Amino acid sequence: MKKLLTSISLGVALLAAPSTVKAFPLSTESIVLTPKASVSCPAGKVCVYSLTGDGQLYVTDVSGVQIRTNTALRFNPKATAPGSASNGDVYFNTSTGKFQFYASGWGPLPGSSGGLGFDSSSTPINYIIAGPASGSAGPLLARAMVTADLPVVDKTKGGTGQDNTSITINKFFASPTGGTGAASFRVIDTSDIPGVTLTNIYSGMFSAEAVALTMNSTRYLGLPGTATDSATRISLGKVPYIGAKIRGLTCGVLTAPGTGDSVIATVGTSTDEGATWVDSAETCTISNTATSCSDTTNVVSTGSGTRMSLKMVNSLTSSAVDLFCTWRLTQ
Repeated sequence: MKKLLTSISLGVALLAAPSTVKAFPLSTESIVLTPKASVSCPAGKVCVYSLTGDGQLYVTDVSGVQIRTNTALRFNPKATAPGSASNGDVYFNTSTGKFQFYASGWGPLPGSSGGLGFDSSSTPINYIIAGPASGSAGPLLARAMVTADLPVVDKTKGGTGQDNTSITINKFFASPTGGTGAASFRVIDTSDIPGVTLTNIYSGMFSAEAVALTMNSTRYLGLPGTATDSATRISLGKVPYIGAKIRGLTCGVLTAPGTGDSVIATVGTSTDEGATWVDSAETCTISNTATSCSDTTNVVSTGSGTRMSLKMVNSLTSSAVDLFCTWRLTQ
């Protein structure tokens, strides 16, 4: 009987006007709320209610801020930061359109809590989100990329597997010259150029010509288009690099020397800027009724800066006309 009277008294107290309500400790297994279309919470009071629109539970605090539960959590929207805050508080700033988190001060979600710790909406171009460029541990930050950000890529991942700042000269990155294996930096090989040998890779082609040829004499050819041969040496070019080789001398005449006659062509070289000349082994002879010759055997090694000329020895009764010669430099 006493328990029943207590329950009735509690019910009456809850229904009475606020000014006459006396606070009682509330101890129950459940509170059943009837959803309403709308609720107007009195100023300075805290209200707990349910709305018929969604059937969700709402709490309105003494400041009039409504919090909805059991669905998307709505953070407090405010134009300015709350006057008092504690670590862990979150609100939505309607002036900036950004969330603010409180961790000893308002700001973006700090790195120690899984955020970036800075506003990433205005990051400069070509920046990355990364740890400190110094290599020491620290929070993430937006910064320009540095060399240390790019590790040496392993060969199994398509990289070179090494630091490419110290590759020796005249090396290129290629697969093995035979069989299979990892690519490496090595010198070029003849097998790297299908259908072409290194002797056919040349840095220059040189030519000499004399239209009218002097019989029974030793003369010298000038540049292509020269009308007559010369009594003195003519420098036709200089070797551009150390280790170049003169090879492949080929000559031809418009009219053959004739039976019993010949024209001998020889490449000359000078290592003292033309002060003195020597005949090289690069030579060929056009004889009798032939109109061309080639030296496919001799190879003449030279040094950088070596000058070249073309000497012609024409026989006594030669009828040869318009001698034209070419040769090349190779590795």
